[in-house]
Amino acid sequence: MDYDTESAALAVIAGPTSPVAIALARQLSAWQFDLLLVSQDEGLDWMTRLLQSEGRAAEGIKADLRTSVGVSIVHEEIVGRGEQVQVLILGNGLAFARRLLPLMIRADSGSVLITDDAPIGLERVIGERLRGTSITVARLAPVTPDTDPEEYASRAIDAMMVAEVQALSRAL
Repeated sequence: MDYDTESAALAVIAGPTSPVAIALARQLSAWQFDLLLVSQDEGLDWMTRLLQSEGRAAEGIKADLRTSVGVSIVHEEIVGRGEQVQVLILGNGLAFARRLLPLMIRADSGSVLITDDAPIGLERVIGERLRGTSITVARLAPVTPDTDPEEYASRAIDAMMVAEVQALSRAL
């Protein structure tokens, strides 16, 4: 994965807005990712403005990824941007993942992180689709009421980066 600060890659965070989602976005931004936030909940505009006020490259799209219309809107936005999706954080939206994964497979790089509120087994379904690629798939640990969002996000993104380096090393 190219983390050159001259050309940021795209991280798509799809799911409800929450303190953990904000912390994950901050961590990815620190690694020079542009952020595309996708949610249908009311906190999306606030979360997008908060991240932008911190100087982060963030855009929000309000869409329901459980519908074909929502999936198409977001897919068209991503394709139109011309940026490579390097990180997909997914809470639900298997139909969305099915539309987005071919873009990642073509580049043969990136990471898919499944949130703890996603349906059980989603990571296995996606992992099977990505078999034979260097794209990593992981399920994030459960969030508890006493979880520190910033520490949680830091550990999750650090682990993702280590997995990416290991996948690239195996591919060489």
